[in-house]
Amino acid sequence: RRGVRVRQPSWPRTAPAVGEGPRWWWLGEDELVGIGDALEPSRLPPPAVLPATVHHELLERGALTRSPLLTEWARATVRSATASRRDRVAALRIRLDADGLRVLDELARHPYLTAAEVALVTGTPPAAVEAAIRDLVKGDAIAWLDYEPPRPAESSAVALAPPERRYFTTRTGLGVLAAREAVPDLRYAVHAAIAAETGGRGRGGNRLRYLRRNLDHTVGVNACWALLARDALRAGLPRPSWSSEAEATVRFEHRERTYWIRPDGAGVLTHDAAGAAAAPFLLEYDRGTMRRRDYLRKLAGIAAYFDREVWRATHEAPPCVLVIAEDERGEARFAAAVQEATARFGVALPVLLTTRRRVQQASRGTLGRIWRTPADEQRRPWLSAEDRSVRQ
Repeated sequence: RRGVRVRQPSWPRTAPAVGEGPRWWWLGEDELVGIGDALEPSRLPPPAVLPATVHHELLERGALTRSPLLTEWARATVRSATASRRDRVAALRIRLDADGLRVLDELARHPYLTAAEVALVTGTPPAAVEAAIRDLVKGDAIAWLDYEPPRPAESSAVALAPPERRYFTTRTGLGVLAAREAVPDLRYAVHAAIAAETGGRGRGGNRLRYLRRNLDHTVGVNACWALLARDALRAGLPRPSWSSEAEATVRFEHRERTYWIRPDGAGVLTHDAAGAAAAPFLLEYDRGTMRRRDYLRKLAGIAAYFDREVWRATHEAPPCVLVIAEDERGEARFAAAVQEATARFGVALPVLLTTRRRVQQASRGTLGRIWRTPADEQRRPWLSAEDRSVRQ
């Protein structure tokens, strides 16, 4: 329309022309020509020669003013006190290594562990745990509270132990774990078997608030698990598996009724180096604060659990119920409750009892001759020769 001649491309359609490239023709004409014949020679002047002196500062200005690399940004964001939680979650996902993720996951599943307990139950070197905890604290993924162990009741003159720094997962740490599974934070907190902060004011989530309200009991359960791991490693056995209360909770139907069991934990101890003999167990830590009816209500669910043989869904052999009481008085009360529950429900309960003091003082700890049955006070080892032959 403006009087400008326009070139239109045309590709060869005959066999001899294949490989020669496109052919061109003027709009309104029928003759096809090559690209070299279609273009007229250029009359532009030759390119100017670059000056001998190059201003390198002008060439480097783009590199000097570039945005920081991703790793540099993540390092600065983790250390920043004004970074948003969203940026911290993204930075921690870049910065955390396998040890850091393992420590964060363990503190989410089992809150209020010390650094030494984390190293013991996870098998991570203490130096790596300390380094991971420092990074997690800097990134606001975990926080701590100073726990003061209760004073022994038998003597008020005993010097108090120094406060212990016990760690738990914050909302930022929850975001890191949820982002790993690609689900929203709060949905992950509800459906995953973890306990973490779900708000930004440090009030705790639904599970974490309960564990914090019963902090002495929570710390006692953690200490029992650390002792189990310590004793297994000393005996040359693999580290026992550890399921939290949320993971060990079982709901089932029995005789047209719904039952729940909520042990303080569950696990499996492999009591040979080859890993062929496994001893499953349920753990109950008793501080002596429950009433008789509370014992019977708990034992009613455990009796139905064994009568229904619910354990067959996860184990090849019935688990043993290990009860670690705070003192001898609590041990005797629990033993009496087990005998009453056995007579009332007609189910023999495989329960062994001991005290925390006996576990701490025995040379072999939980694997030593410190356990008793509800009807017999004679001490025996948890895994006797008869038990091992039956389980194998």
